[in-house]
Amino acid sequence: MMIYWTSVLIGSFILTVFLSYDIVLKWYSAPVNRFNINEPRHLSENPFPAITICHNDPINSNTFNLESVLSWERQNKTDEEWQTLNIIYSLCSWKHKMFKLEKINPEIVFNVIKEFTVKCEDTVKQIRWKDTIIDRPCEILQPTFLLNYLCYSFNALPYHDMYRQVPNRLQEVLHIGKKWSNLRSNWNSDDGYRNDTFVPWKIESIDEWNSVEFILAQNNTSIGCSNKDGFTVKNITIVYCSYMIYSMLIACVHMCTCTSKY
Repeated sequence: MMIYWTSVLIGSFILTVFLSYDIVLKWYSAPVNRFNINEPRHLSENPFPAITICHNDPINSNTFNLESVLSWERQNKTDEEWQTLNIIYSLCSWKHKMFKLEKINPEIVFNVIKEFTVKCEDTVKQIRWKDTIIDRPCEILQPTFLLNYLCYSFNALPYHDMYRQVPNRLQEVLHIGKKWSNLRSNWNSDDGYRNDTFVPWKIESIDEWNSVEFILAQNNTSIGCSNKDGFTVKNITIVYCSYMIYSMLIACVHMCTCTSKY
């Protein structure tokens, strides 16, 4: 009998770990915000889905000599160089054996992000929102991290509504998103929009004009540290009790200029 119950407990533990791992992977690949609405709500009371764009090559090969990094390992390095190397390995998802550090100076992290990552201006060239052309998209795109990637989010909740401590340091280093991140929204999942706020932007209708189009920049450079080119585009789909809001993607990410339309 003891063997039986021991086997049941071990099996239950393994099943719990497996299901938890599967749920975490699904959340990383397609995060969904689920909530129930007790009463019908007009479509215009719902925000347009937040869209996040990540460059598949996080380190700009034009500003950082990637070929010299491995030779770095065979040389004597300062503590600052070790920290820089750790950060680059993490961003590039490299699995080389390297010296592990107990802690990393945040200022060095910000310096690597500022100097070596692919800039917002080299990722998104233009946004066409409804009937408006936004020629300076980086003023409203918020920098954010997804796993090891530095990404840029469109129509996400402003920083003040997402974080207890606003990550102004990241915004200051990259000099982007200030027009949007400093705003505050009056929208929440229970009450919808309050007052006359328009942040985040609404879904006015399901017509094609109520869409967003991204002009992405694919530079003709050699593939960098990730051995990938192009972009990864993610959107947070908001699921309601009676219907779903989907956004369609039409992308051409291997051309010099590509368009992604939602």
